Amino acid sequence: MALIDVANPLVWSRSAREVEHKAARPLTERIDFDPIGCRYIDTWWEQDRPERTHTQTGRCYTPADFELLLAGTGLTLSAAYVDGAPIGDGGDAAVRAGLLTERHEWLAVLRPDDAGCAGD
Repeated sequence: MALIDVANPLVWSRSAREVEHKAARPLTERIDFDPIGCRYIDTWWEQDRPERTHTQTGRCYTPADFELLLAGTGLTLSAAYVDGAPIGDGGDAAVRAGLLTERHEWLAVLRPDDAGCAGD
């Protein structure tokens, strides 16, 4: 089994072009989003040194996109959680999936496909 925090495009894309100044420490953060590559771009700098930026970027996936990514790998998305609540399991999952529009990450639980688990 593997547990993977996955960047959520629903929130990162909505945060694009935001600039936030952190009062506790003289830092500024700018968030951008590449809709073609579905990547967040998170840039930080000290307010008195705006020429010295530090940027991180990451690919974002919805649970459905992540399942497509796994096709043919021998792995399956056996569960997905956001803020500790399971999503995609029927029942009131649609209500809990609403959290997916509020959180920057969701948790993917991967397991080997049943076909790839001979002898289990």
